[in-house]
Amino acid sequence: MSRTTLRRIHAGSSITAMIVIATFLLSTIGTEAWATDDGIAAVKRWIARLTAVLVAAMIGAATSGQRLAGRSRNPLVRRKLKRMRAVGAIGLLVLIPCAVVLARLAAGHEFGSLFVVLQSVELVAGATNLTLLTLNLRDGLALRSRSRRSVSRSLAKEHS
Repeated sequence: MSRTTLRRIHAGSSITAMIVIATFLLSTIGTEAWATDDGIAAVKRWIARLTAVLVAAMIGAATSGQRLAGRSRNPLVRRKLKRMRAVGAIGLLVLIPCAVVLARLAAGHEFGSLFVVLQSVELVAGATNLTLLTLNLRDGLALRSRSRRSVSRSLAKEHS
């Protein structure tokens, strides 16, 4: 697979993950503020079902990122990889279990203290992952900019 294709897969997967997480967060906040119990249950069911889309996007971003990084010792690359490990751990250990349990609780209209605590944990974890992914986007754009400048300098040297 070409490096250009890998970069496109990486960018598309990363942006998809960010959009899905932001949508989950905004939907949760919106329904908590304005929806009925049935509306909250519907959103929680929808989020639980769509976690598969998020998992696929995260796998695509992580796998393509690993391949693009190779054995690079670039500090930006190392930070991106470290953040992705954290994002994956938060997703697998916090967000997916919370989504499943919250969907079950909401389906039974059990909106007590357990629901509130899990919802709070889910919101904080989702916001953390969105922040980490945004930082990775920033660093990825910086890497791309450096790469383009390097190619431009190489081409300029060849034509001198």
